[in-house]
Amino acid sequence: MERAKEGSHDFKQTLEILDSFPIGELFWIESAELHRDVRRIMNTEREQGVRLIIRLDPSHRGFSVMVIMPREKFNSTVRQRIQDYLAETLHATHVDYRLAITEDDESQARFHFFFSSSLDYDDIRFSELEKKVAELSKSWDDALEEELVKRFDSRGHELAKKYSRLFSDGYKAEVQITNAIVDVENLESLGEKPFGIDLINPAENRYPESTTRLRIYHVGSLSLAKFFPVLENLGLRIFEQINYILNKEGPHQLSNQCVDIFRVQDSSGSRINIQKDGDRLKDALLAILAGEVRDDTLNHLILGAGLTARQVALLRTYRGYLFQLIPSASLTFVTRTMVNNPDCSAILYDYFR
Repeated sequence: MERAKEGSHDFKQTLEILDSFPIGELFWIESAELHRDVRRIMNTEREQGVRLIIRLDPSHRGFSVMVIMPREKFNSTVRQRIQDYLAETLHATHVDYRLAITEDDESQARFHFFFSSSLDYDDIRFSELEKKVAELSKSWDDALEEELVKRFDSRGHELAKKYSRLFSDGYKAEVQITNAIVDVENLESLGEKPFGIDLINPAENRYPESTTRLRIYHVGSLSLAKFFPVLENLGLRIFEQINYILNKEGPHQLSNQCVDIFRVQDSSGSRINIQKDGDRLKDALLAILAGEVRDDTLNHLILGAGLTARQVALLRTYRGYLFQLIPSASLTFVTRTMVNNPDCSAILYDYFR
């Protein structure tokens, strides 16, 4: 205080910071330590970073913790997330909380915790705690921008600004950042194409159920009454469908872009082997949606026999020749026989190609 000229900005800011401290703490903090903390708070404001200050209570009842962050990062969800993490890490049995946001300076939020704990101060890994608190203070939009910049360099800032606005609150609450990056890449490449498709197998430790996420990108509505049979004809079992409608970019945009996510399994009840079958399945589905390939149950062979849509079309032609030779043959029986014996169907294709 004695270094700040009375009436100066630093003097006023110092008084505001001191007024925000819990009164009880001011009685037991050493003046040199208090001065260091005030300077750190002021520097953090200029840097727009997230900082952590931890003190051991002189009576060894627990720890006083101050979290400092830019005002725009603060909300009740972030505060609760940080509080829960610190309480668990510090083995707290009780938590007191106080928020400090000065009226004259809305650029910074400081929240003061007191964690009742018997943990030894020397056991606290301060740098690890501060790093984790900084991560917990990131908003979904912050995390999206960080990952987009890693992927697209300087263009990532522009994409982050665009999709932070387009993605709805519901999407942000439910979709992980890694999957959002996949969605951004596909939506950017959609262009004038009617559909885009991707496949994701979630980490098994997070989603133990054996399902693949089939993601469909399109503009306007998707007729599920027509689309479900397409997936079933490919031999897929459908467990759930989630639709996310992106916000319109402007008032003159006629239709919204959409992301439809389907939880699916193959006919054996397993996840799709994306490395082995992913590209072939995506190409076939795009061709079916574009009307370039017939949609019928013979498409089971795309996954079942490992054939492309073009190869299945050739088998479909062979089937047609059979009916020219034997008009009395049952189309349903022949089709079912080919689907139920995918290895034989693959051999049949190889024999006549």
